Amino acid sequence: MLIISSDVLRSSSWKPWQTRTRRHRLLVQPLVRRSDGGILIAPQYLLTTLSVYNNHLTQGVLPWTGGVPELVNKALAERRAKRNLAFEHGLQQQLHEIGFYTIARVKPGDHARLGVPILTTEIDLVCGRVGDPNIWLIEAKDPATVHGFAETARQLRSFYLDSEVKGRIKPCYATQLSRKEAELKPYIEKIAEKLGVGSAPEQGDFVLQTRFVTRRLTPASFMISRPYDVLTATEFLNELGQVGGHSNEK
Repeated sequence: MLIISSDVLRSSSWKPWQTRTRRHRLLVQPLVRRSDGGILIAPQYLLTTLSVYNNHLTQGVLPWTGGVPELVNKALAERRAKRNLAFEHGLQQQLHEIGFYTIARVKPGDHARLGVPILTTEIDLVCGRVGDPNIWLIEAKDPATVHGFAETARQLRSFYLDSEVKGRIKPCYATQLSRKEAELKPYIEKIAEKLGVGSAPEQGDFVLQTRFVTRRLTPASFMISRPYDVLTATEFLNELGQVGGHSNEK
């Protein structure tokens, strides 16, 4: 995968709009095979190649598709899951530090933790604080960075466009979050009670606020018409306001 040759270049069509999905990429091939079989090494390119692979692998993806052993696919999937969980934990801790009560990682069978009668899918994070009418439903996402048109389009579809897979509709992230919001919204007072933020503040009744929160900026953040704001963790914390206070984890 690190070797490029004239044969490879002739057999691979140049499609600049395909970046990560292109089987052979000059950017990650610092070894050149000559026509006599000799190998040329581009030393100034090795660190660039290492940077590209490191950026992909730390996010649990590879800079190409196809021909990947199942054990490698499994390891990458585990990496992505651990990375996303670490992001959720970090966000929860940051919320505690500015005075929020939180309930995190609520599975369908644990719906009583939120005081709701049913959950059909997992809730990443719900939070609130004393004296604040807003109860926040947070969907934490840590998608891999994208650079090409095709990758950007795929990520946007994942967020906003339902798809059909083997005759079944696969809901996009926004559709799934809408379902979670619908299951929680009628029981906002119960959720506030479970959070321990007290009775409704003087400003009025509790209000459910729903957001996607990501580790870094994503294309989904820039959709002109979107059902929910997509904010980085930094942007979300700024929206809440850096107000200190008592914190508690449930």
